Amino acid sequence: MAATTPLLQELAQSFFQLMMRHRVAMRDVMLSFSLSPPLMMTLHMLEGPPATMRELADIIGLEPSNLTSVVDKLEARGLVERQSSPDDRRVKRVALTRSGRAMRKRIVERLKQPAPWMAGLEPEDQRLLLGVLQRVLGDAPGADDLRLPPSQKSSKPRR
Repeated sequence: MAATTPLLQELAQSFFQLMMRHRVAMRDVMLSFSLSPPLMMTLHMLEGPPATMRELADIIGLEPSNLTSVVDKLEARGLVERQSSPDDRRVKRVALTRSGRAMRKRIVERLKQPAPWMAGLEPEDQRLLLGVLQRVLGDAPGADDLRLPPSQKSSKPRR
């Protein structure tokens, strides 16, 4: 375990409080779209080409068996469809439907809206916070992006 200091403890506590506030805002977004956290996360992560169930489960942090019910619910709402892999019919890929792409676009636009506390920061503080967050998230220029791996990387199913 890393050494702790009073500054790091205060940072951890403040970050936790911020996450709890943000959780309330996210709940409001999810409710406005009638989505649970796993449904919203799955829609949000389905960007680009269809993803295998395993890829989705890995990136979202769900067991594949739990993801099955999430995809079932999204499919019942007409937001996603399962497709057989051209390389292996046992492998199912999940793709957004037209309705799913439209909903995902509305969700992304909604998530881009700044929280009131963000708008209350001075522009210089906004830039500083953004820079820190980008470094932490690995989104700084030259860093690897946290995205679904391309489905074309492997044609072999993972078990």
